[in-house]
Amino acid sequence: MNWKEIMSKNNLYISTQELVQRYNVEPRTLKNWRNPTNEHPFPEPEIVGHGRSSHRYPRNSVAKWEEETGKRERLGLEPLLSA
Repeated sequence: MNWKEIMSKNNLYISTQELVQRYNVEPRTLKNWRNPTNEHPFPEPEIVGHGRSSHRYPRNSVAKWEEETGKRERLGLEPLLSA
């Protein structure tokens, strides 16, 4: 089993590409959202990608951010975490 299969099976992380598709934004927008001067800065990646690999963000941190900012509700997104 390769690392991509492991990451998708445990579902603890969400990649930059998945977030870009989820929010319909550019990767640089995610970077801008991480600015600590924002009222609710986007979570920092827990696993930093290098080269062509993606950053990986903890799903629970991203879900919490979506709730705090109302992003999930405004965009009509499915919850990242299942109950």
